[in-house]
Amino acid sequence: MEDVAGNPYLKGVYARSPSFDARASQRWFLAQIADFVERSNDSSTLLMDQDPAAEVRVYAHLMREDELLSRDAYVELLTTLAALESRLGSRQQRVTIYLDADEVTLRARMIARGDREVPTEAWLRRVRMSFAELSDRNRNSRLVRTEGRDVDSVVDDIADLTGLR
Repeated sequence: MEDVAGNPYLKGVYARSPSFDARASQRWFLAQIADFVERSNDSSTLLMDQDPAAEVRVYAHLMREDELLSRDAYVELLTTLAALESRLGSRQQRVTIYLDADEVTLRARMIARGDREVPTEAWLRRVRMSFAELSDRNRNSRLVRTEGRDVDSVVDDIADLTGLR
């Protein structure tokens, strides 16, 4: 679902380019999630690769702290998030899994997949801390460490945590 390469507004985010439009970028991500949720079947299990709350409460919040996003734009994103969360609230059970790795591992993965722009380790540390705080506030969420692990062992952990095994 989350395709950063498909976001036409994301270019320049890490370089703090004047052409970067934080509001449009975050609106694009939320619209992708909303579209996915609308197309899903309410009676079946819904798996998403990005928590809509993370888009706003982690990424947009950090952009707000870095003065890349205005207060009004942040409030607009929070309002959009509330509507999306309301739609998701109709689901019977919600478990959120946040995948975590140290900053060096995250940067290496981004470089290995060919990302043209890669954030600093300091910025990735802020992202990780924000995800940990978000996870701590939600009793139905879990952080799963991924560095040094193969995909199958991470998937096994997620299946155990969600009861989808």
